[in-house]
Amino acid sequence: MRVIAKVSGQQFNSITEITAGIGQISQVVQANSATAEESAAAQEMSAQADILTNIVSRFKLKDSGSYPTSARRGGSDSPCQGHASREGFALSDEKY
Repeated sequence: MRVIAKVSGQQFNSITEITAGIGQISQVVQANSATAEESAAAQEMSAQADILTNIVSRFKLKDSGSYPTSARRGGSDSPCQGHASREGFALSDEKY
């Protein structure tokens, strides 16, 4: 009878350890899944940024001179203030 009780206790301990191990594996799988999703989202955002960069690169200012520092910060002489006129920028000849 004692042998059966001892073996039963050992089996219980083994099952408890296995359950804990499965729980740890589950946590690692969930963490890996979240990392993979974040990585996929980052790759998608990078691809979208490349597309946007390509589209924006087609715009060219007529005056390629540099603007005053205040213009870069959105100062009163900023070329981006108000409404853009047709003369303010031009598209390159590329079609999209």
